[in-house]
Amino acid sequence: MEQTGKDSLLIIDDMPHHLKLLQHYLQQYDFKVYLADSGQMALEMLDNDTFNPDLILLDAIMPEMDGYEVCRRLKVHDKTRDIPVIFMTSLWEIQDKMSAFSVGASDFLPKPFPPEELIARMTVHLELNKTKRRLNQEITTRNLNYQRLISLGQELEITAQWVGQRLQQQFQQLQPTLANLLASKKPQYNEIKQLFKSAESKIDDILFIANSNTSALEKQRLNTQEIVQSILTPLKTKYPQLKVNFPDTWIDAEGAFIWVKKIWEILIDFSLRQAGKNVQLTINNELFDSTVRFSLKNNGTALNKSQIAALLNYREKTKETEMDNELFLIRYLVEKCGGEFSIENRGLIGNTFYFTLPAALDFGNTYNRYLSLSV
Repeated sequence: MEQTGKDSLLIIDDMPHHLKLLQHYLQQYDFKVYLADSGQMALEMLDNDTFNPDLILLDAIMPEMDGYEVCRRLKVHDKTRDIPVIFMTSLWEIQDKMSAFSVGASDFLPKPFPPEELIARMTVHLELNKTKRRLNQEITTRNLNYQRLISLGQELEITAQWVGQRLQQQFQQLQPTLANLLASKKPQYNEIKQLFKSAESKIDDILFIANSNTSALEKQRLNTQEIVQSILTPLKTKYPQLKVNFPDTWIDAEGAFIWVKKIWEILIDFSLRQAGKNVQLTINNELFDSTVRFSLKNNGTALNKSQIAALLNYREKTKETEMDNELFLIRYLVEKCGGEFSIENRGLIGNTFYFTLPAALDFGNTYNRYLSLSV
């Protein structure tokens, strides 16, 4: 079993000939071997900041300070507590083994032992310790990166709030000028008004995201029916011809209330404007395992593939369609809630918008009610 990388070993034994035999044998496997003929000598060597062996072979029976006391002292210091310790002893009783493990030993090897077994056990513990160090380093690195991400997220949140508020103030200052332009009733000024509305909508989205601190948003059981009804009720005046078909039973989802309500607000608003005056909406929900799949279908002109791709894109606008991605915030919020967003259509009329959310925690009872009403 060939060793590479020159792992360093400290052998602690009060018998000089044992030390020399082990040193001669282990050096053949390219180990760097250090010797100590007493527990006190070993502790003094380990007090040196530059000396940090990869593994310790420790004799259990020694005068003045035995191996158990040496190991106990090693395990109380940060510098040495993680070094694997293999006990070497002529004691065979189970109690001796238990005593060794109780003070922090990694292994117990009764004398006399075959040299090949010693190498095999050392190799296992050296590899385990290297793996442990790598994992600890990875955990430390990930924790640092996580803290950096939190810090960056807080900075971006503050920046977004500042940008959104500044833009909002500037648009408010421009409102009187816009009103004067519209009073002239020139057709091009209506285009300016639409641009202003689109820009204001995007500023509202920026402020909404910036003010929705993820760490402060708690998941909760959501009454989907109440959320949808609260959005549709004020729209009856603006859309007197509106017809809405509701599901026979509503399935409660789980998520952050302000995010889920915003998803429904944007989706309903887009569906209504896309369908026109005589709009008809069909809302449904289905339970799949622990997920609720919501759907909203309108009777507007079917979107083509390029338009659907644009609305599902992460960018605000695509070069192919030059279409504003009004549903960008929906996809962002749905995915933040652990769901997915999609769009489908069949034929020339009607578009169906889907999104999934986690079902409420007691979805088993909800599922039973759902089955009983759908039979």
